[in-house]
Amino acid sequence: MIQRIQSRDAFTRIRTEGVHLRSGVLSCTMVLDSTLPGPQVGYAFSRKYGSAVRRNRIRRQLRELVKTRETLFPAGIFVFGASPRAASTPFDVLGRDLDGLLAKVPR
Repeated sequence: MIQRIQSRDAFTRIRTEGVHLRSGVLSCTMVLDSTLPGPQVGYAFSRKYGSAVRRNRIRRQLRELVKTRETLFPAGIFVFGASPRAASTPFDVLGRDLDGLLAKVPR
């Protein structure tokens, strides 16, 4: 089951140990950790991305895409981001970009 990142320590760990991946308009910084019970996911979009409406829309879309691919995530911490072009990217293309990110995750 995918969990939200709830501790500041997880974000600090991502910053110091994280590996950054990019596919299309999506990006992901991750730390694999087999001691965790499952994946922990967070989303980070700066104000440069646009208004709160834009940021929340892409966050909701990514949350839904991640939920449908739950079994493909190994245990670890994942923080997703997107380029401003993601706001005009169709949902199915976002899904393909997410699949491209997951293909790059070492198993």
